Amino acid sequence: MTILIYGHNHDEHALAVRHALMSEGHECAVMCSDEFPVAATVSIEPVEGRWRFRGPLIDHDVAAFDTVWNRRNKPAADMPDLHPDDRAVARAESTRFLRELRLTVPSEGQIWVNPEPCQRAIAAKPAQLALAHAVGLTIPATLISNDPDEVRRFVGAAPQAIVKALDKILWEDEAGQVVLPTTGIALDDCDDDVAIRACPMIYQHRIDKQYELRVVVFGDELLAVRLDSQRVEAGRLDWRVAPPSSFPIHEVKLPDGMAHRLRAFCRQAGVLHGSFDLAVTPGGEIVFFEFNPQGQSLWIEDWNPDIRVLDRLVQFLLNPVRAFRYHATGRHAFGDYLAREATGAPPDAMPGGRI
Repeated sequence: MTILIYGHNHDEHALAVRHALMSEGHECAVMCSDEFPVAATVSIEPVEGRWRFRGPLIDHDVAAFDTVWNRRNKPAADMPDLHPDDRAVARAESTRFLRELRLTVPSEGQIWVNPEPCQRAIAAKPAQLALAHAVGLTIPATLISNDPDEVRRFVGAAPQAIVKALDKILWEDEAGQVVLPTTGIALDDCDDDVAIRACPMIYQHRIDKQYELRVVVFGDELLAVRLDSQRVEAGRLDWRVAPPSSFPIHEVKLPDGMAHRLRAFCRQAGVLHGSFDLAVTPGGEIVFFEFNPQGQSLWIEDWNPDIRVLDRLVQFLLNPVRAFRYHATGRHAFGDYLAREATGAPPDAMPGGRI
């Protein structure tokens, strides 16, 4: 098998999967968007059907790959030798070029996990909330708006409310990046009309949680993990801001009806892989929060090594079909990969000795 991963520099998921696939004798290359154009090139000849990618972890015609894992995309790099006034223009054009590359499949029969049009469409929060409701999933009472009057009406009617971004919002400071998590909000916080108008946000009634679920999708195979996020103060509103391994997680079985609805969501969205974030209320109701078609998953195995995520992911990319079923082999462990990286081992060699 030959697998292409669209990723980025230092993408642990892409590199761990690449190492595992190559250890089994498969060919796997990574096109890192943030190495383009400084250390990577793309050449396309539409008439000849030639798409050539060259970079530190790729030197291939894209049509040669059986499977493409549409993993992650980051903005293109700045070309340091350009005049400073030209860098932003060049970076914007390069970023657009790389994004549009993913809209065309250069080889008939090539399987994409996930197709770019489907992945881009379902990443939109309004679309996924509407689809979740349509397939029978429970969603929180929600308002997506930049209308100050509507926001005040909605927040004022909620016993408790939260606000979160349509996409990641971050600021840069001396210490690095500051990311806006899911945040509690009250009516007294909604008095700045300019701020509300300037930035549309998702406002929801806060859900009381007994625990949370992260469900990773591999075709019709679902890996459901219980997150006991309510055991730590930092994780009660948004478990992602809690320190790693600060609360227990373990694999669970979903009710058949819930599994059916999640599979229906993925089928209608046209995606084969991704991660659901759900919550279970004290009364046992399961509530949909969001779906991430590029969702992180290897952190699960890092927190609980008994949950073999890397092995599942490798098997799935070798057989990326809706009817996929995982057969535990134990061949690939994320902890083994991390231990290897800690030794400073060099990247796996490209075919022909290229690194």
